[in-house]
Amino acid sequence: MMAVICNAITASSVLSIVALVLSIENNPPGFKFGPLPDKWVQEGVKPFPYIYCYRAFDIRVINEVKAAYLAAGLNSQWESAWEKLQSVPSFVGVFADPGVTKVYAELENAAQSECRRRPEYHLGTNLARGTMVYQDFMGTQDLAHDLDTLRTAIGADKLSVWGISYGTEVGATYATVYPERVDKMILDGNVAISNEIYEAAHLWALSYEQVWNGLAAACNNDFFVAGGIDAPTLPADDFCAATPYPTDKMYKLLGAQTDETLLLMAFTLLSKFFEGGGIMHSGVSPGGAIMMACVESLHKYGNFDGEGCCDYQPKSQCCKGKIQIPANNNTFKKEDDENPTITLVRSVDMAGRLSTADTERLWADLKDKHPIGFLRAGNIVSIVSAPNLPRPVPSYGSGLDKLQPLIIGDFHDPATTYTASQDMRDKFPNGALMSWQGYHHGLFLDDNFGLSDYTSNTFQNEGYGAKDCYDRMLSYLEDGKLPPNGYTCPINGPAAGSLSLKVAKQGHQAKNGQE
Repeated sequence: MMAVICNAITASSVLSIVALVLSIENNPPGFKFGPLPDKWVQEGVKPFPYIYCYRAFDIRVINEVKAAYLAAGLNSQWESAWEKLQSVPSFVGVFADPGVTKVYAELENAAQSECRRRPEYHLGTNLARGTMVYQDFMGTQDLAHDLDTLRTAIGADKLSVWGISYGTEVGATYATVYPERVDKMILDGNVAISNEIYEAAHLWALSYEQVWNGLAAACNNDFFVAGGIDAPTLPADDFCAATPYPTDKMYKLLGAQTDETLLLMAFTLLSKFFEGGGIMHSGVSPGGAIMMACVESLHKYGNFDGEGCCDYQPKSQCCKGKIQIPANNNTFKKEDDENPTITLVRSVDMAGRLSTADTERLWADLKDKHPIGFLRAGNIVSIVSAPNLPRPVPSYGSGLDKLQPLIIGDFHDPATTYTASQDMRDKFPNGALMSWQGYHHGLFLDDNFGLSDYTSNTFQNEGYGAKDCYDRMLSYLEDGKLPPNGYTCPINGPAAGSLSLKVAKQGHQAKNGQE
């Protein structure tokens, strides 16, 4: 029996994930590599090419869009659009104004269209498709087909698929198209289920909001549960810095249309602590406490100079001075860049394209309905602007009795919504949904849960709950035993002071070697 692990990095082709083909029959759960077909080992495997194109803000792309405006007789509109582009103080600002987002969509369309003209990506022509390019064959159905080709090549009757993040789409598609060829399947960090543009945009925006709402509720509880009417007289270090009513404070910042700098600082704060090295991949402690200290600092002083607020670096577990608004990297110079693979994949998978005017209206609606979460849906602008013809994936699901996947849902995942995991369980009714109350994109996949030190950030981020879910997942891999449907693993934080100003200050002091 063979297992394949898929995640967001493995989006373009199964040939990119050959190194992650694992045997679990004799080595659970040690993740030992192999075996691979001898021919692949001897000759190597040609990887799917990286797609390099002009960036949207490349001066050549801008000149193409300018030429289109002038050809359409929209000279004054171009002058207005160019003025908006030049005034944007940072890339985050592209999404702060729906009017600028519209221009960005036009640039994205021009950049992707230019990329399709490049001969190095052409695969030939036929009457049905016209010019075929690599980008047309980067869909999830293509990857599911490649996985089955791999299964055939290694002589396995079935595959076990472990999908994380985008890998949940790969696993669900494979199990939908080839349900009889799946042994075990784990889907963790499930991407919102929708191939409809408008619905997908709103679902993606909700992922930020579910994280914020969890943190805000814990922060607010510090005042009303831990302190009550006496809270103002108790030591401030024992409470979340932004308590009470942190959401009201954040909404005030995000609504500061007359102060663009303050608005961009609030956006920068959310993207820093939710994305990348923040909560998404490092957990909630101490980043959550520091973020709340920064919210309070912006609310009180209009800057990041307040107590406990700093530019926390999760990898080095220390602060690096004060948070800075990213500089404007829209240099309008000649610059090629790798096209984001996941955007190309979704451009094939998702039906529907929007005019740039409709994109502007969609973005204005997202900002209005999801003032905290709309930034998470930024990729939708590139997708709705894509010039290719989509080939949507089928609706997920199989009622095959033998197909019993383990669906894992995280309550507070900045990249996906918890309801997406509930929906995925509904698509595969013979599986089980196991939930974790924690803050992270998928389960923590390490063997250090902080159990030896209950005061550590690791324990606050992972602890007994994460270990419980992890152990049950490994048990499923080994013997196929599912946990009870609806089983929930608890979290240690962000209650019990893990959002307190004291925790934020400890993270801040670490930069000086004081911790």
